[in-house]
Amino acid sequence: MKDQGIGISNLPNIYFSRVVNKGIKFNLMVIGSRGLGKTSFINNFIGKYTVKRNRMLCFTELPLHIEVSQMVVTEHDFNVDLEIIEVDGVGDNIDNEFYLQNFFKERFNEFDLNSSNDRRVHLCLYFIEPIDFIKKTDVYYMKSLSEYCNVIPVVAKSDMICEQDRESFINKFKGSLEVSKLSFFQNLTTPFFINTGELKQNEVAKNRIYSEYTLDFNFRNQYYKLVSFIFDEIVKLFNETQYFFEKYKIMELANEVIEKNPKSLKKEFLKKFEESKKEIEKLKNRLSKLEK
Repeated sequence: MKDQGIGISNLPNIYFSRVVNKGIKFNLMVIGSRGLGKTSFINNFIGKYTVKRNRMLCFTELPLHIEVSQMVVTEHDFNVDLEIIEVDGVGDNIDNEFYLQNFFKERFNEFDLNSSNDRRVHLCLYFIEPIDFIKKTDVYYMKSLSEYCNVIPVVAKSDMICEQDRESFINKFKGSLEVSKLSFFQNLTTPFFINTGELKQNEVAKNRIYSEYTLDFNFRNQYYKLVSFIFDEIVKLFNETQYFFEKYKIMELANEVIEKNPKSLKKEFLKKFEESKKEIEKLKNRLSKLEK
């Protein structure tokens, strides 16, 4: 298959001029249990298009491990200031939810509409094991993450699931959504089934290598479909991120008001509400300028 890049040049027209002049800032979280090919996915995603890559360890709180990579990705003269947050160990247990929530809250609290430094997570890819059932810890974390950002479920190493078992997996997955009232970005009801290859000599891999055989990278693989979906929907990802941010600020405001003296409750709330309305109006003005 011809090298397809990561899709920057196919961004919607609304962001075309902005990308040409300034590039865009996009923050992607890749999260899941250990050993599911998250690092291989990241290497394939950025591939040989990376101009500069800086890695830094955010923190390790066993069994949670967060590593942040900041890079400039270029394709056909388009630039993306890309930050990838790789979170390892989530899904193995539920003891590290507190650290994840704080991670999102800190980034929300430091965000300023008037600043170009947007560190909010625009998309979270949640990696699921290729087994015949959905782990309760995965459902728990996906539901928790969906309160803070856009979430897309991904079944990793999906070549380990035959076609018949894949249909069974999808049915069980839909059942879990109904029971848990879990919702994903764009109301997705099925995960993306992907394979990731081994990266060699700074090239994007096309195969997954096992001890006894090599599997074609494109075998029952929705990797390119997933990447195309991300960039086709990038405008909505940005807009939905603002929705999560506003919802968080409203909840923080409500909690702050409730803790105060009931006598000043109404006055304080109205004051904060008016301030929020002004911020929302500023956002609308900025979005309208982008659409012109």
